[in-house]
Amino acid sequence: MISAHWYVNLSAVTAMDRPKTIHDFYGFPDELFSVRYPAPGDLALAEEVAEIAKPTWVGFDHGGWGLDHWGQPDSGFDWAQRFDDAARSHMTSSPQDLAALRGHMDFGASVPTPDHFIPFLYIAGLASAAGSMADVLVDGYTYGSLSMTSYTIDANWPEEEHSGGAAAALPDPDLVPPDDTNT
Repeated sequence: MISAHWYVNLSAVTAMDRPKTIHDFYGFPDELFSVRYPAPGDLALAEEVAEIAKPTWVGFDHGGWGLDHWGQPDSGFDWAQRFDDAARSHMTSSPQDLAALRGHMDFGASVPTPDHFIPFLYIAGLASAAGSMADVLVDGYTYGSLSMTSYTIDANWPEEEHSGGAAAALPDPDLVPPDDTNT
């Protein structure tokens, strides 16, 4: 899994026996907060990833992080939809050209920080290297500016119908401080 939300000045690979599940978000159904990813860690695989990346240095995260989650609450602003449509076009037909999105007129609004675009480059690179196209795994918007679109490569899953419902309300920060959602 490649995810945003941990933007630091280094590359690291999870190297712990039991990575914890990170819930660093608000505004989703309660059921999502109960999801756990009991995936075991694999130090040998982490070491292999670091070796393959040489000469680029890749560090080991031994417990600092974990596995991350997947006004107009149920639709996207025009600029978000335009950028998302352009991204989908690249990912499903020419993932090797995804970096061209940096020139898209809505790039600045859609990608205000690099941590939400860099993971996209990883999956595009993997798809391109595999000679494959990415498939849409999750689709939709929340709070107008957030695309929930997620991609996968060569995965098989049962088709489910999207509920089309709005995202859950944000919790009261006086009752649930943001730091307490990282469990």
